Amino acid sequence: MINNQTTFGIEIETQIPSRLSLQVGYHGNGLPVTEVLLANGQVVQAPRFGGATWKADEDPSIRTANGFKKCEFVSPILKGDQGVAHILEFLGFLKAIGAKRPIRVGGATQGGIHITIHAGTSVQSASPAKILDWCEKVARLGNRLSPVLFGQSAERRDRSQWCPLHPVRHLDSEIKRAKEYGTLSINIGKYAMINFSKLRSTGCIEFRSFATTLNPHKILVILASVFTICQEATTDNLSNWSSQNRLARAKASEVFGKFWNFGGRRHIFAQFPTMKRFAKSMFNWGYASCAYFDRLRLNELPERTERNAEALDLMNQPSFMSHVRGSV
Repeated sequence: MINNQTTFGIEIETQIPSRLSLQVGYHGNGLPVTEVLLANGQVVQAPRFGGATWKADEDPSIRTANGFKKCEFVSPILKGDQGVAHILEFLGFLKAIGAKRPIRVGGATQGGIHITIHAGTSVQSASPAKILDWCEKVARLGNRLSPVLFGQSAERRDRSQWCPLHPVRHLDSEIKRAKEYGTLSINIGKYAMINFSKLRSTGCIEFRSFATTLNPHKILVILASVFTICQEATTDNLSNWSSQNRLARAKASEVFGKFWNFGGRRHIFAQFPTMKRFAKSMFNWGYASCAYFDRLRLNELPERTERNAEALDLMNQPSFMSHVRGSV
């Protein structure tokens, strides 16, 4: 069950001003983020979670504008609603030091957000069999809900080389092999929409389908999407709303509506009050992003209803247009 005992993490790929005093470590060997001295002499303290610091890592895949340098911010291990609230606090720090989304090339943001979830704390067991059963359900749900996971970026993230969607039969065969050998090694490669390659070494899986955003409402929707999939996967039988037949050939905005109504609201908001506080804006940003993804992919928009009216109106607002142009 996804609750206050579930541990997770987030990696946010950004570009930061080159003149910034922040020390950035080599990729895979990030340096602690404690404080930053701005050009005006102001010192900005970085938030900590339970005393633990974030790390700054120079990920080579990030693309930057002139006058900026690559920086991936890697969170410490986070937990429960306090962890969610801490991410919002850290986003305030990023804004204060002038961090931005990486540049866009061909309409695609050249940086991403990765969410890691600890499998054992999700299923509340260290049993490899239970963890693999959960991973199998996560993989199937992720495949069915891929329009929502890719759609959150409001761009063609489904075309990215860093997070391709692997065929279900490939995932099934690899997880079946892992079950037969009693190993937590699932070999589908790191570059996948959901990366299982960290499971054996860290006990975690990683969701990689999201382009970088520093918009707090969007990041909350991303977290809620991941948490909902992981929660649904803890049930004995997958819910009817998430069946293959119900989701096949559906538009991203339609899938998001089902996902939000039957999945996210039912459990996640009860466990994470920070998300519940922002529920309305989260729905609007999530639905609008998926609708924009539908327009890019299918050249269609959903019909206007009472439920989605605010979300569709948001698509015409400067804040949303700024987001899809890559500036927020």
